[in-house]
Amino acid sequence: MKKIIKSFADKRVRYGAFSTLTAILIVAVLASVNLVFSKLDIKHDLSPDQKFTLSKESKDILSKLDGDVTIYVLSREGGQDIQFRELFDEYKGVSKHLSVVYKDPVIYPTFVEKYKKNGENIPNDSVIVEKGTRFKVIKAEDLYTLGIDYNTYSQYIKSVDIEPQVTNAVKYVSDDNTPIIYEVANHNELTFSETMKKQLSLANYELRTLNLFEDSIPADAAALVLSAPERDYSAEEAAKVKDYLSGGGKAFILVDYSLSGRPNFISILHAYGLTAGDDLVAEERLANKADADNPFILLPNYENTEITDGFAEKNIYVALAYANSITKTGLAKNSTKIEPILTTSKQSYAKHATQGESISPNREAGDTDGPFILAAAVTDAQTRIVAVGGTSIIEDSLNQFVVGGNADFDVNAINWLVGKADNVYIPPKTAETDQPLVFNDLYGYVVAGASVLGLPAIILVCGIVVSLGRRSR
Repeated sequence: MKKIIKSFADKRVRYGAFSTLTAILIVAVLASVNLVFSKLDIKHDLSPDQKFTLSKESKDILSKLDGDVTIYVLSREGGQDIQFRELFDEYKGVSKHLSVVYKDPVIYPTFVEKYKKNGENIPNDSVIVEKGTRFKVIKAEDLYTLGIDYNTYSQYIKSVDIEPQVTNAVKYVSDDNTPIIYEVANHNELTFSETMKKQLSLANYELRTLNLFEDSIPADAAALVLSAPERDYSAEEAAKVKDYLSGGGKAFILVDYSLSGRPNFISILHAYGLTAGDDLVAEERLANKADADNPFILLPNYENTEITDGFAEKNIYVALAYANSITKTGLAKNSTKIEPILTTSKQSYAKHATQGESISPNREAGDTDGPFILAAAVTDAQTRIVAVGGTSIIEDSLNQFVVGGNADFDVNAINWLVGKADNVYIPPKTAETDQPLVFNDLYGYVVAGASVLGLPAIILVCGIVVSLGRRSR
């Protein structure tokens, strides 16, 4: 013992002991850090559009839940792709009122029976969101949007719709009322595309068709959609709409340049100091053109309105094709307020248009100089109207071109009409195309062993080597 104590009088021994103790301390610290972090679920999503993370909008909605909501996933837990798993894992930790439960159809074959309506099939990998007696079924095919690769004629996942579908389903079951939007039909008018209908459904609206010739406007109508008709409304149909609006009704009205021949339809707008120009609007300013070679495909400017709030910050674009101007008649009542929503640049021009006639895209003598109003919001007491110069705002082709921007506008316009200020449009995510790195159990043990034992062992050996090196001097 005395020899051991005496050996510490040697400077080389003291240095060696210090190095050894330092190595042991480092090993202990690393092992502790490893242990702590293995117990914590710390992750950071580095994908470009946060593919694996819920958006701030979803988290804000879910954090306000005041009752228990359950998300049932009809699948074996862990049997899905990584993006699916990560997004549902995100839902688990957002709110104490929200839980995610996996129901394997093999183990629970009768679980879905009480959720079936009219004998409908609910396939595996579907999702059911439930609160109390209210529920919503999201079928597996609605969790993704498929596209077609025309080079190979094969399908591919165009977007992942899990977040907008599930978050809006949570909102649906948490809300006692679902606003009903009536789309007027039977005049050969353009109606909402399937994509647009899907976006309205995601925003928790129910869309129904209304035949004004046969039916009155239902009392539960939250708003009407009136699209430029090929065949004019009858005087009685127009009167029904005017009576509805004068009683505080709401309407999303799409016009075109040919409405001078539809006097009954256009009279609905005339009652609120607006009319549709018999023109086609063109742009010379490159920043306001969706197609550099076609001046009639427009990217309008946004005015400062509730409907377009946040569009510029989020780089959301709206496109209109072969649009006509919306013009104030000067005959509005004193109580009527008209606000531009979408406008053109000062470099725009409008060409008089007659149905069936070809129109030169070039600026010519006699053209009207801009800027022009392309969409306007009207308020008169409780009455609200959004008028848009062109039906292309509800078509798929332009909506795809601006990556869903037209759908954003349509949903926001309906939100404003019915007063749903808290309704948020949550866009789908791009599909995960990169092949994730997947470890099997053996590789997992190897990596874990290298982290917990290998790295500290290397440090320990280095400390011993340094110590022995100094002792031999």
